[in-house]
Amino acid sequence: MYTADFSAYEVSFVLRNQLDSFIHEARDPHLMNCNDLGHLAMKMVLSNMHTTFPLVYRLVELGLILHVATAIVERAFSAMSITKTDLRNMMCDDWLNHRMVCYIERDVFVSIEESKIIERFQGYCTRKGILPRPRGESSVTIEDVIAGS
Repeated sequence: MYTADFSAYEVSFVLRNQLDSFIHEARDPHLMNCNDLGHLAMKMVLSNMHTTFPLVYRLVELGLILHVATAIVERAFSAMSITKTDLRNMMCDDWLNHRMVCYIERDVFVSIEESKIIERFQGYCTRKGILPRPRGESSVTIEDVIAGS
């Protein structure tokens, strides 16, 4: 269970009592035909049992979002394994996090026009470092930088 969702008191005392009472109430014919958690959650709301048994309802909600949360975590770990390289250990955490967000949410970033990105970066002040040139072009040496300033 998630510690942020339930206090120690709720788990030890309140949830146990609510579960015992809910099991007794769930023998009602209108709840007997529930085949899955989604159907159970709807029946609980329609019969106002979600207010009578709020902790049981919270358990049902957690069960419903578990599949979605698991898929999101798996997607993030998949993206992390793709973005891991030999350089990963030399990257700062923020840079890796930003890169992973761009990869995981790539459908959002695909919709952004490249010209907007270029305009944004060209509008920034001068940077502290020199960006590397594409491969095949001559690279700038430290002497070139000193001579140019």
